[in-house]
This record gives sequence, C-alpha cells and structure tokens, in this order.
Amino acid sequence: MKTLKGCEFQKASDVDREYASFELMIDDEIILEVGFSDDGEFQVFFEYAAPGLLVTWSEFQACIERGRELAELDR
Repeated sequence: MKTLKGCEFQKASDVDREYASFELMIDDEIILEVGFSDDGEFQVFFEYAAPGLLVTWSEFQACIERGRELAELDR
C-alpha cells in the first residue's frame, strides 16, 4: 500500500502553461500535480499512480498546502 512517507515535490514545466506545476513523487511515480492555471486558479491533478494510495486527511491537507506554497513562490 502506498503512503505519503518519503514523497517530495519536483518542479515540472509545461510549455502550454503560464505558471509551472509541481509533481508529487513517490519513488519514481508521479502521484499528483499542483499549480496555478493561466487564470490564477490553484489546481490539483491526480495521476494514474494514485490508486491504492492511503493517506489521512491531515497528511493530505499538509501535502496540498506544501504544493501550494511552492506554486505561490514560483508565481
């Protein structure tokens, strides 16, 4: 079963976006991506590697907030 232990964000670039996105990685798998849309709305995109991922609500909130902080710093 996958958990968020040992996960980290890495910056990803997409030439079709105004702002960079950040990928949450567990081992070599992308679990989700966060970032701001071209309209400035914060978005979370879940990848296919997420099935079977078990997290507590507080872990999930902390993870999303960390991603949002990184995205804010990069705006």
